[in-house]
Amino acid sequence: MYRNYQRKNDMDEPPPLDYGSGDDDPKSEKRGGAGGDPLFGGMEERFYRYGIKPEWMTVHRIINHSVDRKGQYHYLVKWRDLPYDQATWEEDEMPIPDYDLHKLAYWKHR
Repeated sequence: MYRNYQRKNDMDEPPPLDYGSGDDDPKSEKRGGAGGDPLFGGMEERFYRYGIKPEWMTVHRIINHSVDRKGQYHYLVKWRDLPYDQATWEEDEMPIPDYDLHKLAYWKHR
């Protein structure tokens, strides 16, 4: 079973990403299309082409925060389609789409 899994999921050549049904999808422009948000285009260049799914780079919610000795905030981020044990501590300023909205929602809820 393990060998079959490795054959299917060869990370030397990650599978091509499917952003949806095609050009009719309104999100496809947002995800780095011409005239779209350049942040999505940069993420594709840095992460998606190596087999990291776009959902894994989407913030699901912010769980907690901490302040270091320098007074900088760090947030415990739960990523979409990943379990809670894969949540990571991230810096206050991150080039991830909608990160600021999730931070505002976290503080409003808190």
